[in-house]
Amino acid sequence: MTKEKKKAYKRKWYLSHIDHVKEYNKKYISAHPEEVKTWNRENAEKYRVNNKELYKARHKRWRLAHKEKLAVWGKRWREAKPNYYKEYEQKNPEAIKKYRVKTKANRRKLGFVFLNSPFPNCHGHHIDFERVIYIPKEIHKAISHSVLRNRNMEKINKEAYRFLNKGGL
Repeated sequence: MTKEKKKAYKRKWYLSHIDHVKEYNKKYISAHPEEVKTWNRENAEKYRVNNKELYKARHKRWRLAHKEKLAVWGKRWREAKPNYYKEYEQKNPEAIKKYRVKTKANRRKLGFVFLNSPFPNCHGHHIDFERVIYIPKEIHKAISHSVLRNRNMEKINKEAYRFLNKGGL
């Protein structure tokens, strides 16, 4: 028997005995709850990793089918934690700052690929539409420029590369 025939036979058998299979599974799960719980914990992550596209599609279908339920859950969560976002902003100011800079850049249709790390008293300078070099605020403000209009970009980029080559963090 070839693999395809075997698979077709198993599927046909399963469909013709589906009530029996469901009954058997129900009894097994109720008789071995800890074993089933352990197996599920161990294999759920493997399944998600191996079937990412299927999992995403199933999740999307579920969310579309249960919009009302999700809206109720979301409303209940927001009512239970009214100050969550304010508290998060206070606890994580660096993450919020990074997020806002990135969203502002996206609105301006600019990418955000860092070439160095941020440091105190710095500004992110787009050397082109994608790449960013963090340079001291003084250098960035000294030369008026615009990446969108390509105004004074050669001058400011020369200064930015000079800073970066000097060991600019």
